[in-house]
Amino acid sequence: MHKDLNAVKGGNEAMMRMWKENGWTGPVALPNRDNAVALRSVAATASKAHAEKATEAGAVKLTSLAGAIFNHKDDKKGQQDTARNFFELHLGYALNFPDTSNTRFQSHCRASEVITVHKDLFVTLLEQVGDRKDKMGLNHMEKNVLKGLQDVPTLTEVSVLALYSQAISRPYMRQVRGPGLVNALDLVPLHLQVKKHCQDIIDNPDLLLSPLSSHELGSLDGQVWQDPDVVNAVHRQAATMPHLRPALVAFFTGALNKWESFTSEFAAEGMLDRTSKALTERLRIWIHATNDINEGALGQFRVGMRHCPAIGLRKFNARTMYKMNGTRAYVDDLDPLDRKYLRVVARDADSGGLEKKRRRMHAEADQEAVRVKRVKRDEKLKKKAVKQKTMDDLQPRFDPVAIFNFPGTVAQIDLELAWHRQYDPLVPSGKATLPNKAAKLAALLEAVQRYNQRKAIADAGGIVDQGDMEGGGGTEDEYDERMSDVDSDDEHVWG
Repeated sequence: MHKDLNAVKGGNEAMMRMWKENGWTGPVALPNRDNAVALRSVAATASKAHAEKATEAGAVKLTSLAGAIFNHKDDKKGQQDTARNFFELHLGYALNFPDTSNTRFQSHCRASEVITVHKDLFVTLLEQVGDRKDKMGLNHMEKNVLKGLQDVPTLTEVSVLALYSQAISRPYMRQVRGPGLVNALDLVPLHLQVKKHCQDIIDNPDLLLSPLSSHELGSLDGQVWQDPDVVNAVHRQAATMPHLRPALVAFFTGALNKWESFTSEFAAEGMLDRTSKALTERLRIWIHATNDINEGALGQFRVGMRHCPAIGLRKFNARTMYKMNGTRAYVDDLDPLDRKYLRVVARDADSGGLEKKRRRMHAEADQEAVRVKRVKRDEKLKKKAVKQKTMDDLQPRFDPVAIFNFPGTVAQIDLELAWHRQYDPLVPSGKATLPNKAAKLAALLEAVQRYNQRKAIADAGGIVDQGDMEGGGGTEDEYDERMSDVDSDDEHVWG
């Protein structure tokens, strides 16, 4: 489950980058209420810049908002009952929207499947929700979901997630969570097959996109689609999505990169592969194919803590093992002397303050972690102060001709670039953009020219934007970012 989750995240990130890399109009922004106000501002303010950076878009954002409306984690909020009744009326059965408002594996892919098949019904449902209110209309979140359901790039991403779920996620989990107990040592061929199938789809997207495509070649295991309506719905809507093919390729490319990273233990001729070929070793060693046991134990502990908030971890473990191991039957068969001995041992353990010692270890570990972080913070502040003093003591040159004739050393040019970079966002940084002395000199001359132009405007009584002149160097975070660029390139300067 974790491997599939990471693969979906990697694929989604690659698909989101695709829009910008190709210069295409991407999914519509779905800002929260506060960011929406800042984005409507005409002036280029810091709040607007922050809102633009914080605002998300795309399929996962849409499924998250839809989950918060149609299946809210708090059953006193949301429209889950309304949605179930609505779909029972129109479909003949109640439809539960996937639980994206909680942490659930594959929930966003499954939500994408539901939206892909029933998009028009969700639009109708939202319109009905708005008109049913005393003050007719949708709230901000509902408007965002409606906007996403009507946006072609967003629906393109939704379709890609739905196809990935049908082609990879669902057949993959069918085998990992197969009947009986599945040994992870037996899953080497499966993970090699997953990576090969991803590559096959990258090489030939028509395995999923062609109206003639079939589950025999499109699905990982060749079995019938988990939900054929999903694939059919994508095929019906494909003509309205001009970027569906490149989005599919980008997603599967990103997912394949993650599968490569997170399945190194399943590599051909790797440790598990060699072990799995030795029948005796495979039978002696058993590795669970999922993390269900750990996940289940954690969930059981959380429920237990709600019922008994004061119970310690040691006592919880003891109670759990008592039930699972059939300890009661074992105790019933003990003779009185053994029982007496066990009571003495139990009293000694209870009076030893083991739980208190465990809590103390955690508290001391927290203190040590804080101490280490504070030391790092102090070192960073000290280093920052040294850099700032260097900038304060620097006497930069403002004559382009003089600089061109006598550029000085690379260290001096780096320092002057760092000085201009404090308040001029156009000054480049990094070894990729400034690989040699000539490039650094050219950047310094341009920075000096811009500085002189701004200074001339200011001397003539003109208005210069805040931060354009010395001393107005933007926010503290922006300054730290610029100084970190100086630090990464100019360690020889700072010693």
